[in-house]
Amino acid sequence: MIKGFIRYCTKSPPSLTDLILNQLIKGCQIAMNSTVLLAEENRQLRAENERQKKKRAKKRSYIATGGVLTVQEGLDLSQVANTELESRVANQEATVQTRAPRKCSLCRSQSHTARTCPTKQGSN
Repeated sequence: MIKGFIRYCTKSPPSLTDLILNQLIKGCQIAMNSTVLLAEENRQLRAENERQKKKRAKKRSYIATGGVLTVQEGLDLSQVANTELESRVANQEATVQTRAPRKCSLCRSQSHTARTCPTKQGSN
């Protein structure tokens, strides 16, 4: 008689109290997971904020570091900067490499590409 009762109890659905307790546990787990995710996001935002503060506080240099520039001094500085820029551009243009002409990857002819190769069409 006791064996039958134990079988009946183990096969019976969980009680209402067990269901409510399981739902409460699940809710707590979800809340803790959300807390962990929010804490990590907060940590990342604080780190980015600190990085931005350091970037804003970085010392900057300006053209007029030793006082006020005259018009002629400003023109001279801009002319020197322009000549340096032009020389850099000229050096880059001298080292520009040109591509090799296109050619067919099947027969190495420069008159067509592999898509329009006559040897490929003849083999089909």
